[in-house]
Amino acid sequence: ERLPEDWPVAGTTGYDALRRIDGVLIDHAGACRLAGAYESFLHGGPVRDLCRDPHPAIAAARRGRSDLTGPGGELAAEVERLVRIALRIGAASPEHADHAPWQLRAALRRLLADYPAYRPYVRPGEPVPTASEQQLRAALDGSDDPTERLVAALALGGLGRGPDRDEFCVRFAQTAAAVAAKGVEDTAFYRWNALPGLNEVGGDPARPGLHPAEFHDWCRYLERAWPHSMTVLSTHDTKRSADARARLAVLAEQPDAWAAEAAAWSTAAGPGFDRDADWLLWHTLVAAWPITPDRLVAALLKSAREAKLRTSWTAPDLPYERALEERARSVYDNPGLLPRIEGMVHALAPYARANTLAAALLHLTVPGVPDLYQGGEEPLYTLVDPDNRGVVDFGALAVRLTDAAAPRTGDLAREKLHLTATALHLRRSRPLGRYRPLAAPDHLLAFARGEDVVTAVTRLPYGLERAGGWRDTVLELPAGGPWTDELTLREVPAGPVPVARLLAELPVALLTRRG
Repeated sequence: ERLPEDWPVAGTTGYDALRRIDGVLIDHAGACRLAGAYESFLHGGPVRDLCRDPHPAIAAARRGRSDLTGPGGELAAEVERLVRIALRIGAASPEHADHAPWQLRAALRRLLADYPAYRPYVRPGEPVPTASEQQLRAALDGSDDPTERLVAALALGGLGRGPDRDEFCVRFAQTAAAVAAKGVEDTAFYRWNALPGLNEVGGDPARPGLHPAEFHDWCRYLERAWPHSMTVLSTHDTKRSADARARLAVLAEQPDAWAAEAAAWSTAAGPGFDRDADWLLWHTLVAAWPITPDRLVAALLKSAREAKLRTSWTAPDLPYERALEERARSVYDNPGLLPRIEGMVHALAPYARANTLAAALLHLTVPGVPDLYQGGEEPLYTLVDPDNRGVVDFGALAVRLTDAAAPRTGDLAREKLHLTATALHLRRSRPLGRYRPLAAPDHLLAFARGEDVVTAVTRLPYGLERAGGWRDTVLELPAGGPWTDELTLREVPAGPVPVARLLAELPVALLTRRG
C-alpha cells in the first residue's frame, strides 16, 4: 500500500522504510529456500522452493484474519454488529432482504480475510477512492455470490445514503483495519516463523528480499512524494531490534547449513513437544544472544500467546506454557548446546556487522527523517517483550560517544556509534541533495545525495565472501573531487575506485566531496 498523496500529512511512521532497508539486505532466493527448510523441519519431506510455490505465509495471514472474526474471535462482535446493520438495511429495502444472518456472517468473514490492504478509505457521500474499489474487487475475486456482492457494495457506499448504510460503510472500514493489524501482524506473524526477522509491522514474508533497483525506485518515490516521512529500523513495537534482525538476515544466505544446524540443536536438546517452538527458540537465541533464561522464556511465551494456536492471553494453556518454559531453560543446562550457540553467533558476527552498519547508514542517508530508537545508536539485540520499554543510560552513552570519535576497527559498538554521530552531523551541516542511484554490482549498494555526498554499503556479505570477495570490482564515483570517507577520514580519488580499497576498514562508506 502507498499513502494517498493528497492526504494532509508529512508521511508515514516509517515501517515502510524498515521493510525496504531490511529487504535490500536479504538474500531473496536464500530466504525462500529457508522457508522451504522450515516447512520441512516442521512436517518432513523435501525442501521446496517457496519463491516458486504458493507461499504458506500468505495462507497463514488469511487464517490469522479469519480466526479473529470467527466464533470466539476477538473481533467476532464487530462482525455481528455489521450483520445486524445489514439485516436492518434488508428489512427496509426488499431488494436486499434475501440474505440470512449466516450468509452475511460468512460473506463478511471471507471479504475481511481476503481484503488485500489495511482498509478501504471510503467516506459516505464522497467519491470512492480508486484504490479502495480495486482492493474490494480483488477481495471478491470474481465471486458471483449475491451476499458477498451485497457486502462489497455496502462497504463502498454504493447503495445510496441513510444512517444504516453510512454506518455499515464506516464500520466495515474500521473492522477491516483491526482485522489486518490483529490478524496479520499480531497473529499470523507469530505463526509463520521461517525467518522471524521478516515478521515486522508492514512486512511481507512472502516477498522477503528486495532487488536494489526496487530499493532505488522506492527512495526516489519517497523523495518525490514524502520527503519528510519518518524512517525507522527499531521501535517499541518491532518484534526484534534492527541488529537482532541483522544477524538473522545472514541465515538467509546459508539456508541449508542453518537448517541442518537447527535440526542438530533440536536433537541435542532431546525429544521436543513442538517443532515450531523449537525453530523459533533457536532463532531467538541467535538473534538476541547473550540472553538470560528469563528474557528468553518471556519472549517465547509472548510469541506463543500471540499466535493463539496452543495457548493465548485469554485462554492460557498452562501445561503447554510450562513445557515451553522447561524447554527454553534446559538449553542453559545442556553442555553440548551452549558452545554450539555461542559458536554460531561468533561465526555470524562479521557478516552481521556488515548488515548492522549497512542498515544504519542507509537509514541515515536515504530520503526521509530518521527516527532513532532508544539506545539503538549502539548495537541492540532486543525483543518486543520483555525489552521494549527498557531503561537507557543516556549518560553512559554520551561518554561512549566521546570515545567513539576515533573507533577501533572491529569494535562494532564504537563503529555503529561513530557512524550514527558522523551521519547525523553531516545531515545537519549540509542538507542531503537529490537522490541518485549509482551503478554497482550485486554485493554493493550505492547512491549519491546531490553532487557531494555518496553512500556505499555492502549487501549479502556471506555470499560476497564465498564469491571470492571484491576482487577487481570498482565503483564509479561522480567526477570531480577528491572525496573523503567521513567514517575513516581516508581520501578517495574521483572516478573508478576499487571497492576492496574503499571498504578495506569498514563494510560501508560515507563519502563527501571536498572543496
